[in-house]
Amino acid sequence: MRAFLFPLHKVSYQAILRKPLNIFEPRYIRMIHDAEMEGVPVALTYANLGQHASADHGSIPIEHEKYGSVRRITGLGRVQILQKSKDGSMLVVLEPFAKGEIISVYNEDAPYNTIEVENIPEFLTVMPEHMISLQKLQLVFREWAKSFFKNQAEYDALMHAAEDPIVLVGAITEFVITSPDLKQGILEIDDINAKIDVLLEWMN
Repeated sequence: MRAFLFPLHKVSYQAILRKPLNIFEPRYIRMIHDAEMEGVPVALTYANLGQHASADHGSIPIEHEKYGSVRRITGLGRVQILQKSKDGSMLVVLEPFAKGEIISVYNEDAPYNTIEVENIPEFLTVMPEHMISLQKLQLVFREWAKSFFKNQAEYDALMHAAEDPIVLVGAITEFVITSPDLKQGILEIDDINAKIDVLLEWMN
């Protein structure tokens, strides 16, 4: 699968929730326009600083003046442009599309990187022995959301969505966890039960 690469330093995307982004750099303004016009997904990917950054630890080199490589496992979204400013900058949202592994990076005579991505299937069934752990995570997320969302309607909508274990795990990873490396580590796990174990260990 062909996708456009949007590398950000120590930022990963759990492709479960909508992700708002402010786009202002000219090359990525063009990338967003091209993605919308061609229907190509965008991979928001954890980037490593350093022109000669190692490709170890699941990373792959890219052509960029600041980032030497990105992590291979990435979240992909479909672009929706919400607002355009006179200076060309825009507010966009990534609509969840897929989780994938970057197989190759190549040049399409564009100012941004194009990648080949292989879709990664995940095991998304919570096993019975993990149900108590899941309930503990639901309580933690509920308490966090109470302090974060002052608007009752927004809180209720989020709690309703988080009744889905997949959304709950993604929301805790995206909103509650602050460590970029832990966020990326959870993204790289392919079994929701293992993700629950990691989140519960972090909570404890």
